[in-house]
Amino acid sequence: MLPPKHVSPEVFKTARNKSSMSLCKGCTAIADSGTSLIAGPSGIIGKFHEKLGIGQDGFVECEAELPDVNVVLENEHGVDRTFTLTKKDYILRLDAGKGTERCVSGFMRMDMEDFWIFGDVFMRKFYSVFDYGNARVGFATANSDGC
Repeated sequence: MLPPKHVSPEVFKTARNKSSMSLCKGCTAIADSGTSLIAGPSGIIGKFHEKLGIGQDGFVECEAELPDVNVVLENEHGVDRTFTLTKKDYILRLDAGKGTERCVSGFMRMDMEDFWIFGDVFMRKFYSVFDYGNARVGFATANSDGC
């Protein structure tokens, strides 16, 4: 795993009601394929879920209208890059049995301050290159044709 890098102060922005929400100031983050979800500080994830109308337990009605979430990361040149997650990307559908489904947020609470883990929810959508020699991680939109 590479050392965490600082990310832009406005890491997560949401377009719901044409507003944005800064969820990170001076925090660090890593990309980790061994983590299924996007993990962040408990208090921040709680506020984020509340703003989106997701229950504090992370569950949400599958039919709920949810906005795209723009993840803004600062690159090595100090330039912000935006990576957009749609509802389909960050809401996970779970088989609840008997032909029913439950939906849960792909953002989970973690009891660490100012630290984020970008797991499979993020990495499934964005191709990730781990450049160990230069202690950096690169992201690009992954090919969506299922190859």
